[in-house]
Amino acid sequence: MNWTKKLWRTLPIALVIVLATAAVTFAAPPKEVKITGTPTTDYPNPHKRDANVKVNFEYISNPTVSGSTTVEAWLLDHATEEVVASARKEIEDSEPNPFINVTIPTDAPHGQLYDVKVIVRNSDGDSLPVIEKGDKKDAVIVDAEPPAKIGWVKMYEAGTPDKEVHSPIKFNTPKFKWAATTDEGSKVEKYFWEVTDKVTAFAGDPTQEGEVDPVEGATEYGCGPVNALYDGTYYFHVRAVDSVGNYSVPQTLKFVVDTIAPALTMEKPALVEETRWATIRPTVEIKAVETGSGLDEASTVFEVLDSADKKVPGAEGWTGMVWTWAPNADLTGCTVYTVKMKVKDMAGNEAEQTWQFKVDDDEPTISGLVPDNDTWTNKPLKSDAVTSGYLTISAVFEDFEDSE
Repeated sequence: MNWTKKLWRTLPIALVIVLATAAVTFAAPPKEVKITGTPTTDYPNPHKRDANVKVNFEYISNPTVSGSTTVEAWLLDHATEEVVASARKEIEDSEPNPFINVTIPTDAPHGQLYDVKVIVRNSDGDSLPVIEKGDKKDAVIVDAEPPAKIGWVKMYEAGTPDKEVHSPIKFNTPKFKWAATTDEGSKVEKYFWEVTDKVTAFAGDPTQEGEVDPVEGATEYGCGPVNALYDGTYYFHVRAVDSVGNYSVPQTLKFVVDTIAPALTMEKPALVEETRWATIRPTVEIKAVETGSGLDEASTVFEVLDSADKKVPGAEGWTGMVWTWAPNADLTGCTVYTVKMKVKDMAGNEAEQTWQFKVDDDEPTISGLVPDNDTWTNKPLKSDAVTSGYLTISAVFEDFEDSE
């Protein structure tokens, strides 16, 4: 007989009964089950459709069969107590910080309230069911609506103070501001923004992007100045996300960056070597090239000045991208005229150019060998006979023979 058997025989009967009872009560169904949040105790916890409700709970489980503890959780319609979702999970007999996820139905209506029910089981039976109603505020509420669309977006040029600007802009480091928005289901968690060349918002590969955290009581938010942008067309997109992951409809501002002024070239009078020659009634043509924001025709400043710096009146205007000017009266011969022109693009970049031309009113002459007595002389040949715009000169030459 070993010593343990001998010990049991020598123990008083009453003590044996107590030890036996303790051995039986140690193995029992789970107890002290308590829901500690869904996932927090700030009830009701908002969740979007098809989201997992993380149910945190506490328990004590010491089963006869080790490793037999499980937990089951249900979502109950708060008004009808109808079960709308459930989940089951194996857990450790004494697992720290246990939880179980229950998925909200995909068709759950916005604002739907749910209670949460939990039962813990082991080989010795079930715990008492625990239902969390969120201290009469309900444990879970469905937030299926995104934050309201942001009301406005504005663009600024950095300064003291910042100056509001409108597209197109002639600088490439703009700032942006937008109105704060609200969310009735939960709360606005963050604002996301991007600058991109894509019309579709948040389609990936943005030029620049960022995020802004909400501030209590703020009515507007901002970002920038952004890093220097190349000339071109861009879109500033901004949206809000609430605490359950619903995104608002993006608000968009389209803008054009144009930092290059138009290019101006005088086509007429044409440049011959180093001089532009013109008749007494010339036509001045200046061609503009503008590939950015477009030409601001209304900004055109043009003048033709004579040698005394007096403005010469004339008829002028744009035809497409060509500016034409013609004088109202004949210009003065052998005189140099100065042409000055300024014009802006729609972004405000200004082109400024100056040219000169000289008026030539001398008639052309033709020189040739003309018989003069017994010799040939190189003299100008003139005639009043003009046919079809061509000068016709006739000359009669007699042949003089030497006589012996």
